Amino acid sequence: MTYAELVNAIQKFVERDMLLEDEAASEALFQLEKLVPNADLRDIIFYELDDCSHFDEIAKEALLREQLWATGGRRAVRERRRMLMERVLADGQSSMAQQFSAKAILRDLDREEAEEKNK
Repeated sequence: MTYAELVNAIQKFVERDMLLEDEAASEALFQLEKLVPNADLRDIIFYELDDCSHFDEIAKEALLREQLWATGGRRAVRERRRMLMERVLADGQSSMAQQFSAKAILRDLDREEAEEKNK
């Protein structure tokens, strides 16, 4: 998959597929996530970027996470996500919704890390 193909797939989902009925939209997102399976694409689109219409930013972040996964596994992706969410919390300009999402994602990352340690 090329960068341009990923940008186009993300754009198609955000502009069209996301507006489908729940089941169809979920299936479209599932298919999109298969393109970058280690990127947590759902969170990038819905919670981690200010504006999901920046398709190129979504694609760049997803491909970066795939690269991190390839070199450092899930731990590396988790560290990237943690850094981004801590940046949101430290930003005095972030909205209440962004702050809420960042805190929720950080809790999920902590839970995931604890489960991994307990295995």
